[in-house]
Amino acid sequence: MIHIRDIKVEEGNKWVDVHMGQGEINLPHIINLVTSAIEQNKIDPIVLPEHMPKVVNEQANEIASAYAIGYVNGMIRQCEWLKVKG
Repeated sequence: MIHIRDIKVEEGNKWVDVHMGQGEINLPHIINLVTSAIEQNKIDPIVLPEHMPKVVNEQANEIASAYAIGYVNGMIRQCEWLKVKG
């Protein structure tokens, strides 16, 4: 299982979890590394976003989770497409 998150660094080496694409992590680069490792090692892991901040009035991270899963899935598909188009 591969966990992916995005963060923003705050003053004093503190950080806070943010929604995918809103932080300081270079997610396109990370996803490209992940998809390359999956392809090279012929594995089929679960790639799961983690530690998303809740959306206002959300009960159990259902909205934030759906957004993060869609974001990561879209980036994985884009990396795969770019490799095919190569």
